Amino acid sequence: MCVGGAGIAAGRHPIGAVDREPKKGVRTYGGVHLMDTLGRHVIAELDGCDAAVLKNCGLIRRHLVEAASRACATVLAEKTYEFKNGGVSGFVLLAESHISIHTWPEHQYAAIDIYTCGDQTMPDKGVLHLADVLGATQIRMTSMSRGVPSATGGHEHSLSPLARGHTAPITIKLSNTA
Repeated sequence: MCVGGAGIAAGRHPIGAVDREPKKGVRTYGGVHLMDTLGRHVIAELDGCDAAVLKNCGLIRRHLVEAASRACATVLAEKTYEFKNGGVSGFVLLAESHISIHTWPEHQYAAIDIYTCGDQTMPDKGVLHLADVLGATQIRMTSMSRGVPSATGGHEHSLSPLARGHTAPITIKLSNTA
């Protein structure tokens, strides 16, 4: 079951694009009909994060699993690794694909990668949840549709709009009041 939440992951954020309601009988994501794509891939740069959280391997693992739930994805396995310098790498294997994170506490920075297949998943909501719980003050996100049928045969990827038709990476400045 897909869960909601508070903060920007619940759709109350500057771009407002992740709070989509499907039209009856037609599901779209970023302007692409879901039947025309095999997956959605969101990459994000999170700046201004809480360095103490970025160093905490157990918290990172828990936040990744919760991000999968917020993205309406199914967790199959999870693994995190803590580096000697305090950074953490984490990976969640999903029935729909994966979520990964790499943190640099000394730069208050985290790199996020969420790729999902299936028409029920919303990887941008997973990214926004991670931004909330990591205390990010800025998010830079890029979304792609993957496995789009190519006019010349095979498949390709294309940038997907995250907000009002913007396909370039978008930057969101957050007021962190926590």
